[in-house]
Amino acid sequence: MALTELQIKNIKPIKNQQKLSDGAGLYLLVKPTSDNPKDTKKPLGGGKEWKLAYRFDGKQKTLALGTYPNTTLAQARVKRDEAKALLSNGQDPSEHVTKKAKKAVKVAEKSQVAEKIAVDEARRFDTVALTWHASRTDPSKPKCWSATHAKGVMQKFTKYIFPVIGHMAIESVDTHMLWDIVSPIEDAGKIETAHRVLTELNQVFTFAVKRKLVLTSPTLIMRGGLSTKQPTHYPCFRDPKTNIINTVRVGEFMRKAHAYQGGYVVRAALCFLPLVATRPANVRFAEWCEIDFDKALWMIPAEKMKNTADKKATGTPFLVPLSNQAVEILRELYTLTGGQKYVFSMGADRHGNDRVMSDATLGKALRSMGYSTQTDITPHGFRGLASTLLNEMEFPSDHIESQLGHKVGNQVRGSYNHAQYITQRTTMMQSWSDYLYALKQGADIVTFKRA
Repeated sequence: MALTELQIKNIKPIKNQQKLSDGAGLYLLVKPTSDNPKDTKKPLGGGKEWKLAYRFDGKQKTLALGTYPNTTLAQARVKRDEAKALLSNGQDPSEHVTKKAKKAVKVAEKSQVAEKIAVDEARRFDTVALTWHASRTDPSKPKCWSATHAKGVMQKFTKYIFPVIGHMAIESVDTHMLWDIVSPIEDAGKIETAHRVLTELNQVFTFAVKRKLVLTSPTLIMRGGLSTKQPTHYPCFRDPKTNIINTVRVGEFMRKAHAYQGGYVVRAALCFLPLVATRPANVRFAEWCEIDFDKALWMIPAEKMKNTADKKATGTPFLVPLSNQAVEILRELYTLTGGQKYVFSMGADRHGNDRVMSDATLGKALRSMGYSTQTDITPHGFRGLASTLLNEMEFPSDHIESQLGHKVGNQVRGSYNHAQYITQRTTMMQSWSDYLYALKQGADIVTFKRA
């Protein structure tokens, strides 16, 4: 006879075990009570458990379906019917339950492992560093990095840092590991790079401290441990014995540049770069929209400039006066690349995008002309060349420094942005171009005094 919920509730445990059948092998096992508190086989309050009696493979078996009242009568019947369905399909319900339980355990274990991996992933040094880097390139935040600077920082991490500690938990990185990163850079003579890498490592750890990933930065005790940074002097045709610029070689270069056969665009860049004394990257990334032929001005956007935080804050472009010779070079080049984005365009890539001249192109061109970029001249060396010779020509240092894009003295931001000595620099750069072209013609000029 089938059981009812009321019947089950009213059953009182007795000293002997009871089996109350519900039909089709399902029964309720009512456990006996005990007067002995130490008798663990007979609980003091008794207990009720659902069981299913069945035969499989010629053997009598029992399947536990749960305890009452946690498993109700209706639920027990559903479980019985599910077990019967398994039997009709030739499956042992007990083995099915065991496999299901093991699978659940594995799923739980995998979930715990995945959760641990996710936590570990978040604490990896490279993950933290990338999060820090992304925070510095967010345009909605103050002091956002330019795309060029952000790329340069990431290149250092990819080249020097990630291969050593990128995979490690950030809290396990110690000072000795960081020395293993910066010391080889210092030993290679890249003092400036070593200092920059150490500074950026410190910024990552400061970022991690703020987010409670580490207690302190292992870079703190490294301060003062690197060699003192020395100012970089790029070669610019200086005599190795006297350290004086050899103007005869400057004139020779001007002739070779104008006769260069390695490509019209590269030749134009070689001829143009000495006339403006800007950084090579500014020349390579120059765009036609920045050139004003009528005013003979090149207006470099503030975000393309280096060490000009005041200009970046106000968005004031850096003005480069163009001499007659520089304008002539650009006008001729316009007939070739005027339809492109970049002045010194290297043509379209396979996706149809305008290609900027690579940073290695000018150095390679100089070497093909017979110059050593270690001892003779580098693309950046033309800035030192202009600075030295313009000072010898007795132009005011403020005008020269302004032309080089350096902040002049202790001028406040307003006056620096407003003046830029543009009138004086226009005269100075025309004299400078005239001087270089005089050397190109083979003039025996030691010092070209300004009028």
